[in-house]
Amino acid sequence: MHLICSCQHFLKEENVQLIQNVARLIHKAKLAPVYIIEADSPKQIRQLNLFDEVREASTFFVADDARLYPPVSNDALFRKLNAVGWGGMKVAVLDTGVRPEQVSVSFSKDFTGYGNIIVHNHGTRVAKIINHFSPRAFIESYKIGHHGNDIKEGFIFMALDEVMEHEVDLVNLSISFQRHCKGSCELCNYINAFVDATGSTVVVAAGNDGQYSFSTIGCPGAAEKVITVGAVDPSKMLADFSSIGEPGFDKPNILAPGYVDITMRFTSGFAIESDTGTSYAAPVITGILSSLFSIYPDRAQIITKMYETCESIGMPRHEQGFGLLDLDRLVEVCLNDDAISRASSRQKST
Repeated sequence: MHLICSCQHFLKEENVQLIQNVARLIHKAKLAPVYIIEADSPKQIRQLNLFDEVREASTFFVADDARLYPPVSNDALFRKLNAVGWGGMKVAVLDTGVRPEQVSVSFSKDFTGYGNIIVHNHGTRVAKIINHFSPRAFIESYKIGHHGNDIKEGFIFMALDEVMEHEVDLVNLSISFQRHCKGSCELCNYINAFVDATGSTVVVAAGNDGQYSFSTIGCPGAAEKVITVGAVDPSKMLADFSSIGEPGFDKPNILAPGYVDITMRFTSGFAIESDTGTSYAAPVITGILSSLFSIYPDRAQIITKMYETCESIGMPRHEQGFGLLDLDRLVEVCLNDDAISRASSRQKST
């Protein structure tokens, strides 16, 4: 089994050797003393007295030419991009792999041991949605799951460490595991450290565990420094599957459409794959931010504007976040601010 083992400080080499005498060290995380170890049982590693915590790694699930319901038009966004020029952002998709014949991929790496064979189209659908809003994005595929329900927690740490080497602009994680950590687990803390260390924007699906009196936000969507995305149904109501926070735990951050039709093109023709989930709401936000980041260098300001222009659906903050994405209004605000900035510059020059 895979174990997540953490301690206060990185281990000395002699202690690493002790581990390797009884088990297999799969990965040492770069940003924090977290070790991914394959062993017969947690007890086998606890007996070494090297770690503060040793637990079995969780198994994550995918939070399962794009048409969205309700529709989100990319016309205004593309008019803006055509006016000022397109810039390619690097976007890392940590998922079940991306079919290169469906979406142009600039880099791919497999962590599952199955290689580049794709049997689950979840990652490809996610990449197509990103591509729908950001056609010039450089999509990097990090395959951390093969069947969709077999994403080992350790693979996420390993993929994030690899992503750091590539200096990506955004990371999309359309995955979720329910452990009610509220952002306090090793993975959420590691993703927060990743954001601080890299400056990358991380977008995560809220999860598909529905609404109860307690938080159902999945991990790693509970991480403080990620943009956590819930989903609405075609009527712009909170989707019945979309996870929510609880008073005092204000996640998700934003809502986007969670009902999609994806066109898959093959040599023999094409097929339309329909699906639902916060998995497909997250890449809407990732794709839009990818395009806007290519124009505006102040990314924090763009994210703030995105939140400020959201449409309220009448739910509490811990259920709807800032509300439903309103792309037309967001682009309009950006255009108005551009006009004000140009006018101010002309006044200063005179």
